[in-house]
Amino acid sequence: MRAMTRSRCLPLLAVTVPCMLSLPACGSESNTTQQSAPPAADAGTDATGQDAAPDVATDAPQQDVIEDTVSDATFDAAQDALEDTAVDQTGDVEEPWPTCDAQPSGVPAKSISDIWQEHPSTPTAVWIPGAIITAISKGGCAAGSACQIFLQTEETYATLADGAHHAIKLFVSGNTAGHFTSLQTGDRVDVYAHAWRYNVNPPQNELLLQVNLQLRGCAKAVGTANPTPITGVELTDLTVDAYENTVGPLLVQVQAVSGKPGSPTETFGLWKTGGPFVDAGPEGVVSASPYFLPAGSFAGLPTDGQTVVHFDSITGVFGLFIPGADGGSSKYLELYPRQMTDMPHP
Repeated sequence: MRAMTRSRCLPLLAVTVPCMLSLPACGSESNTTQQSAPPAADAGTDATGQDAAPDVATDAPQQDVIEDTVSDATFDAAQDALEDTAVDQTGDVEEPWPTCDAQPSGVPAKSISDIWQEHPSTPTAVWIPGAIITAISKGGCAAGSACQIFLQTEETYATLADGAHHAIKLFVSGNTAGHFTSLQTGDRVDVYAHAWRYNVNPPQNELLLQVNLQLRGCAKAVGTANPTPITGVELTDLTVDAYENTVGPLLVQVQAVSGKPGSPTETFGLWKTGGPFVDAGPEGVVSASPYFLPAGSFAGLPTDGQTVVHFDSITGVFGLFIPGADGGSSKYLELYPRQMTDMPHP
């Protein structure tokens, strides 16, 4: 449900393949962001993509890119159309859009952890007071473009376990994103949205908040906060199960990781600095994504896809992306930095 052309390095072969259009995922990405993934095996690598005789300083993914020919803009438009077909298009005239100046009548107040515990299977109206924005796609919502906003209850937590079930994603359709353009990372907001386990296109299985023309909602800044990452997190802690069931989209920091950046609008796989890159498949490799950076683009990194960059740390919201172009069968683990200072390196 996002706008974006993606490309991803896939194992074994590097060929150009057109992607088939499918229904979108709430996890699709920006209109310019692309995705790089694990390396293709080539001369000198074994079947897992690792060097037969690994050099721990340079063992890393190759940037053999398969271009996606269907953009996430197409996915967003299709999803918004599906969500809005049942809507009375005169609704905005007859009923003013909610403003979040006050809790809507009949809508219960819930904490983020309440939503995780209640686990609604269908869209359920909720009022969440005082949530903290930890990240916004492209640095801020723009009218006409689908937007993602990550929320959590407290500024930080001592451990992943302490923060578990205290964070959630708010997905806003392109048709309604114009009501959210004033929001900024660090705002403390009152939120009216619809919570549910988004499983329209299995294996999608994400607990989230949603706003579109049919599921109206709003968010209003009521203060400021200083969200800081959970430290001591390892790449191996960031799994599909952790995102979907046990942890959620918390703001985290991983220390001493490396990657081979390519195009500024591509994501790239990460591995622990000093160790080999292991091609563990889409659900076993965490990538750094530029989708929550301004303009959805990395700045100041190499762009050749071959130069190894050793990052002192990377701070970002833990996320999950399901392309949809492959039928939604693959789930890709992401770290979403919000600014380039979230990625210090020599």
